[in-house]
Amino acid sequence: MLFQTRATLIVTCFALLQFPVYGEQKEVNNLDQSNLATIKLLQQQIFALSTRILALESSVTEKQQLILESPISSKHPQVSVTMQKQQPLAKAGWTDRVRITGDLRSRYENINDDLKPEDQNRHRIRARLAIATNLSDRWSAGIGLATGGDSPVSSNQTLGGGGTTKELGLDLAYINLRLSENLDLRSGKFKNPFYRVGNYHMVWDSDYRPEGFAFNYENGRYWATGMVHFLESDNGSGSKDAETSYGMQAGVSQALSDNIKLKAGVSYYHFDVQGSKPLFKNAPLGNTVSGDGTYTHNYRQIEFFTELSTVVADIPVSGFVDYVNNLDVDSQDTAWALGFKLGKASAAKTWELAYRYQRLEADALYAAITDSDFAGGVSDSRGHIIEAAYAPYNNTRLSLKYFATQYGKHNAGVSTEYDRLQLDVALKF
Repeated sequence: MLFQTRATLIVTCFALLQFPVYGEQKEVNNLDQSNLATIKLLQQQIFALSTRILALESSVTEKQQLILESPISSKHPQVSVTMQKQQPLAKAGWTDRVRITGDLRSRYENINDDLKPEDQNRHRIRARLAIATNLSDRWSAGIGLATGGDSPVSSNQTLGGGGTTKELGLDLAYINLRLSENLDLRSGKFKNPFYRVGNYHMVWDSDYRPEGFAFNYENGRYWATGMVHFLESDNGSGSKDAETSYGMQAGVSQALSDNIKLKAGVSYYHFDVQGSKPLFKNAPLGNTVSGDGTYTHNYRQIEFFTELSTVVADIPVSGFVDYVNNLDVDSQDTAWALGFKLGKASAAKTWELAYRYQRLEADALYAAITDSDFAGGVSDSRGHIIEAAYAPYNNTRLSLKYFATQYGKHNAGVSTEYDRLQLDVALKF
């Protein structure tokens, strides 16, 4: 409408301007003074109206641009689509819908296991690449590849073998449905949806990718997560049955003051494995098994955790406590860990120091998915972890981690010393 009015005014102005106005002349092409005054008044009014329309057009253009750039536009794509029809340059291409991420880690590792005659030294790499895409405002999907073999808890690949080509496998393959701003449903093979207190790995190894279904609800202060995942989905695979496990978690994040934050929660994980054989390496990894090699117990793990974080002299400081009990057994049923961290090696020229202590009784946790680095990845273990890290550049991290652990006191009757040193160079993109 504004554009039509503007065109009409231009034509009218052109016509009216054909009548020159000279204030000092007494005769103006046979027009008397009254007609001359009327024409002059109309010219002034048309000029004022034209100026106002131009200002309105400029205001509309600015508002359209604000809508395109606002957060509302990203949450409600239908708004931005309407604007894009009027402004072709704002059209979203595939690069706006597809995100590629990855990381690469090079590691030197030394392992001293007292049950072995000599130290083990090795060089390993971990490479991961993932593609995620938003198909609409509700549907998204992702696919990822990673190095490693058939281990569910490690994507590391040991170098050697005369330079042979290394294995690369499917690490992620999931579909995500956003039901609301706070609730997501996911299916396939995906990253662990549960919160790990202190970013620690007592219950779940950091490389473990569950396979099944999960939901996550979060409103900023409270969160709730649930998951059904398959240890074995095929009841014709030779196991006792299709083995389905599930877990639930609820927590709260609360600011106690301007710079003190508290996170606390409770989890329940159920691994129905009693009577079945271990799926990974055919080894119980410290869990109790019967004479035929099958698990003696299920693992009904209830977890309580809390984490406190603050800033002291511009240095981030945090600490955590994690406690787990297996409700299915009456002894060797407890696991716990505690730790603290100073600093955070994330942005360029930042650093961190961390200490953790962990103790796992033999049947406290389902050992197949716990931290594979701590005491060789077995339960019936205890020990210390010390770590120092530095970020020389953004997305680059250098770290030194030392494990001083023991295992086997309950199962073997005597503790075995197990020390592990890791030197990592990790990059993200």
